[in-house]
Amino acid sequence: MIYLIETTYYNKDTKEVLDLLKIGYTEDSKKDKRFMAYRMHNPGHKLLYEVLGYDEDIEKRIQYKFRGLKYNEYGNEWFYYSEDIINFFKDIDNIDLESLPKSPRRREIEFTNLKNEVIEIIKYLFLTKTEYLDYLENLITTLGDKFSVSSVLDYIKTDPLVDRDLYSKYLEIVKSRETGIYCKDDIVNQEVSEFLKVYTGLSTIYDKLKMLCEYGLSEVEIDIVLGQLNDSDEVKSYYTILKPEKLKNLYYNSTNIKKYLGIVTFSPELLVNTIHQNFNPGEKYSLSNLKVKLGDLYSSISYTAVPKANDILNYFEVKEYMTTEVVDGKKKRVRGYELLKRKDN
Repeated sequence: MIYLIETTYYNKDTKEVLDLLKIGYTEDSKKDKRFMAYRMHNPGHKLLYEVLGYDEDIEKRIQYKFRGLKYNEYGNEWFYYSEDIINFFKDIDNIDLESLPKSPRRREIEFTNLKNEVIEIIKYLFLTKTEYLDYLENLITTLGDKFSVSSVLDYIKTDPLVDRDLYSKYLEIVKSRETGIYCKDDIVNQEVSEFLKVYTGLSTIYDKLKMLCEYGLSEVEIDIVLGQLNDSDEVKSYYTILKPEKLKNLYYNSTNIKKYLGIVTFSPELLVNTIHQNFNPGEKYSLSNLKVKLGDLYSSISYTAVPKANDILNYFEVKEYMTTEVVDGKKKRVRGYELLKRKDN
């Protein structure tokens, strides 16, 4: 629910007496507890309006609408008394609150959160972080204003650039997480579920590696947990390669681990030059042939990323076209790219 409170505030420093309004939010079921707290700490307040059924998003929109009246000395919910605010709440039943604009900062936060939700999906569909981040940018560009978790799920169902085996594996992982069933052993299922409940809330490589190594899971349970992690997950890679004893000796520190493994940063300049030397404007490729050629080039320079046809979009402006290929002895219409001009990389 959204509510409007009026109170009188005396500022000892400025000797001012101010009439203030608070635009706030609380869950409908918790309103009595919230207002009791106000009475205990501010007995002079007056509840002017309470509007049931609205969430915190609407509260933030209303606060943004009256941002010019905000009392900046105390949080983001207090405003100088204004008849504009009073009249707004008086007529609130006739106002389309969903049409009120969000603040740019709130839109930015929500978009960042949305991207993180999408990453949690698509990171299972690619083998490297670079790949799934590139695919994320492609989704944002392709879907535009329709970019959402549901639209992404619909899109990847039919996108030929998404590996079907990895997509099927992702669906199996989702089903296991939702049901808590990972195998036929109920005790193992319980242990894995409890582990993942804590593990997925961790944010650092150190914490994740330490928990994975020291929690005390059985080999069967460890295998199941690792199977729930995407193939581009650094923690999974480090654990699989080095095992618990070595990771503990390295203090679960990613810098120490990378140094021990001799991991170096790949030169992007080499990749760009190789692409530009082997592809030219005016050339046409089916997506399958493009993927094969990119794979050969990646191998030639020891670039370990899994090739995808849309990788070429990072280096060329293209135009899609349809062509005919022989697949399994039958002619089939397939998508392709015509390379228009090189991009500045």
